[in-house]
Amino acid sequence: MSKVLKKRKINNDNIINNDINFNKINFNKILFNSVKDKNLKVKKNTKENKVSYNLYENSFDDINSFRKLFTKKELDDIDIIIYHDENNDGMFSAGIAYHYLKQNNPNKIIELIPEKPGKFTFKDKIIEKNILILDLSLNKDYLNEIIKVTKNYIVIDDHSETLLNNTKIFNGNNHGACGYTWKFFYPKLNVPNAVLYIDNSDGKLFLPFIPSSYSTLYAQSTGIEFTHSKSKEIMMKKKSGEFFIELWDLISNDIKFNYYIILGYYYHKSTESLKEQIAINAKQAVFQGYNVGVLNFNAPLLTKPVARQIITNFRNQGKNIDFAVCWGYEYTANAYRIQLIDDHKQTRIKMNEIAKRLGQIGGTKKKGGGHPHVGNFYWAKTNKQDIWDLFSKKY
Repeated sequence: MSKVLKKRKINNDNIINNDINFNKINFNKILFNSVKDKNLKVKKNTKENKVSYNLYENSFDDINSFRKLFTKKELDDIDIIIYHDENNDGMFSAGIAYHYLKQNNPNKIIELIPEKPGKFTFKDKIIEKNILILDLSLNKDYLNEIIKVTKNYIVIDDHSETLLNNTKIFNGNNHGACGYTWKFFYPKLNVPNAVLYIDNSDGKLFLPFIPSSYSTLYAQSTGIEFTHSKSKEIMMKKKSGEFFIELWDLISNDIKFNYYIILGYYYHKSTESLKEQIAINAKQAVFQGYNVGVLNFNAPLLTKPVARQIITNFRNQGKNIDFAVCWGYEYTANAYRIQLIDDHKQTRIKMNEIAKRLGQIGGTKKKGGGHPHVGNFYWAKTNKQDIWDLFSKKY
């Protein structure tokens, strides 16, 4: 290499390493300032949209009736919040509840316990406590254990597994848990945009007054930035409650709304590229009598888009499949986690019903369940069974 070229390379390296100091450039501020005046919020500028918006706001009669069963003191006495920490729905629900409790009693100590859906590892912490459980999809066995040891409990969920004939357990099917949680604690206030968009995305409400795809973009950016982050800083903030103070600022501050939708657009482009690279490795198979696309893949945030890309890929090849099956071995659960995901259009097959049945057979305490279009269950690996049995035997 000539001295001139070598010197130029050194100079270029210096530019990259020194002159462009990424820690000193506030990229967030640049993006925020460029989009803050854009109108990406709820569209209520037509008669039809106003009617649809009002129908949405008036569709919480079930949670309103549930709220009337509790005194204000019962709500104020809550000292533990146990929430689903793997998705926006549970995280935003916890943020709403935490703010309500701290707003009424700033000095109150509230323990926050993050948990995975269908899991119950916090029994020793809830003895004689007043607890709130949000979006955890707990089965009857777990719920009965909780009832025995707690001083008082309230459960707000939107999963069919959370079924128990009990006046302190709410399980709705018209909204996500965050929409229900908002109306439970703030029944007289309209659902804020941040919660509304998560409710629309998580519950697949397809609300006509929300611009197409915006709720998906918003959910994607907040999911990556907050919900799925496992950084040491975020984990410490979640434990202390500081994270939920910041989350409330996001919920209550519409000025940040545009930023997260635009940010979500670029996250979405990255996800689209990744899901196509991953989904191409899927194989067609028979699963419990259904024609499926299967892939050994299990990753937060990516599994659902990958599964739906699998469905699209096979259909583009003229191979119609009923749904996609993604699985992976979770060492923390000592079992396989299997996810059943359809295209959100078919209604003939209920993913949650298949997952619930197989979860009961699977031999793990976590069992299974989910939504009609997304089912999750656990399957133990033993001397008598393995993941392959689900494809070679019909249970």
